[in-house]
Amino acid sequence: MIETRHLFTLTLQVPAIQDLGATPLGGRKIAQVTGGRFEGDRLRGKVHAGPGGDWILQRHDGVLALDVRI
Repeated sequence: MIETRHLFTLTLQVPAIQDLGATPLGGRKIAQVTGGRFEGDRLRGKVHAGPGGDWILQRHDGVLALDVRI
């Protein structure tokens, strides 16, 4: 069995979510990350604004697929 432990908690600032509407795969939304922070017992820091974001796909079968890049 692999033992794991909490590394950090990530909090992101997302001012608005852009709804792109329906696509052949489902409903698409994009959330731009403008900043944030991460904090844990052994690791902490800031998330700076940049080209990163969260690409959200609400598939037709009800599954929510996230593609997060920060």
